[in-house]
Amino acid sequence: MNIYKILEAVLEVALVMYGLSYEMVLFITLIVRVIMNLRVNKIVFKEYPWLKPVEDTGDFKIQGMSHILIYKLVSVVYENVDVLLISTFVNPISVIIYSNYKYITKYISDMMYMVGNAIVSSLGNLLYSKEDAEQVYYKYEMINTLFYFLACVLTIALGYCINSFVAIWVGPKKVFDYTSFACVLFLLFHTIVRRPQYILKRYFCSI
Repeated sequence: MNIYKILEAVLEVALVMYGLSYEMVLFITLIVRVIMNLRVNKIVFKEYPWLKPVEDTGDFKIQGMSHILIYKLVSVVYENVDVLLISTFVNPISVIIYSNYKYITKYISDMMYMVGNAIVSSLGNLLYSKEDAEQVYYKYEMINTLFYFLACVLTIALGYCINSFVAIWVGPKKVFDYTSFACVLFLLFHTIVRRPQYILKRYFCSI
């Protein structure tokens, strides 16, 4: 799977340098994603041959899928509408500048996403444990406080060094003004601190 992600990134850079349109780059990226998913599906059924499609479920019905669909659609819109708004109401150059910052903050957000995924099962066991409700709530608040702490540390640290890094990386003319810079940092902070709530949404939609 990581090989396909690396291939996707290399293809995107090569196609942009070649001068293809943004729509064509998205289309080719979509093809790579489809091939990756098909390959993952084939590997899963090869590793676990006892997995078979269920043809007759009887009276059993899977509930909560509509909530997952809405949640996924909102996530897609939230993650991608920013670039469209900037390109529409500002200019394409601002999209390039924003993408430089977004690339860095997205890496940090993905890291926090993996941390959140790692504790989904533990959080489910906690919610269904026989402990007192106050103890369960207290432990959840500890998780919530941990993500607030991580958000503060990462946002402050990034605020001190990201402008200097971007200036060295792509040049001093590609650095955000203070207002835009503060908005980027706020989005990163908000993305991290809401992770425990997203974990709860994901868990309760799956039961």
